[in-house]
Amino acid sequence: MPCWTTASSQINLQNANRELLKAALAAIGFTNLHENDEYARMRGNGAVLTMDRFADSTSVTVMANGTVTVTSARADRNMTALGNEVKRAYSGQVIQSAAKRFGWMLKPQDETGRKFSVMGRG
Repeated sequence: MPCWTTASSQINLQNANRELLKAALAAIGFTNLHENDEYARMRGNGAVLTMDRFADSTSVTVMANGTVTVTSARADRNMTALGNEVKRAYSGQVIQSAAKRFGWMLKPQDETGRKFSVMGRG
């Protein structure tokens, strides 16, 4: 495959909380945040947020309409798995936010941090 080939995947998160999405992306290694600046606007029509993960040449662009585009410079990358990784990270942030808001305590069930036991108010 040519070196300039990229792979991308779109995720529809229309009602996503942008702060939780930023926290989720940071939790899975995305950095180099560009929000509502010229660089973010250059990345695509209506882009409001971009983040990059240099370890695997991946970037995420969040559009104003809630569409999230994940792009990788590695064309052989499994984009479905990458999209699922972003959705899992966002879901985890939503759960943690709800737990904090309602005073619940979360106890991780495993080392991956994907499963929690919810305990009553502390």
